[in-house]
Amino acid sequence: MRNLKLLPESLFNFFRKPNPIPYTRDYVGKALPIAKDRLDVAIRLLERPGADTRRVIKYLFGTSSDDAVEYFLRSLRKIREEFDAISVANMSFRRRGPDALASIDTEHYQLWLAAEKNGTPVSNSVKKFIKIYPEHLDHFYKKEKFADARIADVLIHEMSHGTNDTLDLYYSRGAKNNMTDVASLVDLARKPDMAKPDSRTVHRANDIQETFHLSRFDQNRNSLPKIVQDNPAFHNAQSNEVAVTLLNQSQTDPAKFLSNMTVIQKTVEKHNTTDSISKLKISLSI
Repeated sequence: MRNLKLLPESLFNFFRKPNPIPYTRDYVGKALPIAKDRLDVAIRLLERPGADTRRVIKYLFGTSSDDAVEYFLRSLRKIREEFDAISVANMSFRRRGPDALASIDTEHYQLWLAAEKNGTPVSNSVKKFIKIYPEHLDHFYKKEKFADARIADVLIHEMSHGTNDTLDLYYSRGAKNNMTDVASLVDLARKPDMAKPDSRTVHRANDIQETFHLSRFDQNRNSLPKIVQDNPAFHNAQSNEVAVTLLNQSQTDPAKFLSNMTVIQKTVEKHNTTDSISKLKISLSI
């Protein structure tokens, strides 16, 4: 998951004294059970989907059909089940790394998961399949006012890669006043052709990682479930993460949720499917 910090603040990173690794390990450890709770809430809502739940699914994935709800429900159940097996012991904390909050080595994850089921040992490098980058995650944690639930969202993002093989097709973006710009995610739900490697959209970063993920999705598209072929947002990790966040928000902060969904709905209504949404800022903060 890429670092979503605001660019102007990043200018001060060079001068900021890094926190000790145990500091990061401590709040990440606290976030693990919270991630499970947030998945449990989302699963319960999807098991009996009301109008609010279906609106989240529609705007983040492109359809709120029963098949769509059921697919996302199965995906989250799988993530939740496998969350029970992981701990901070499965994480490495790297002072230097890419411009990201965290990442997961999906190959090592699958090797470790198979070894756990078979009761066979694995090397320490395979065991530590989740990579945490404290320099960026600490900054994100501070920006989110030390909300452990927002770190839980990051872990859910990474585990969606590991359990459901989701990709990083498009990211949301950090915005001023602790807002999150989800225009790229809502547009991906509205415009499935954005998942094509040769797509032209204002949301393209045109970097190596993005091109790799879009190309990989394109190569594997026909082997994926029909609901994912038609709605690629289901295969986008950031879309999965934000959907879980909004479903939880509908229970913990209904007023903020209603405000967010109203902004999304009104923005979508102003744009036809040939237009791109340039900005769509909502609040995901706790």
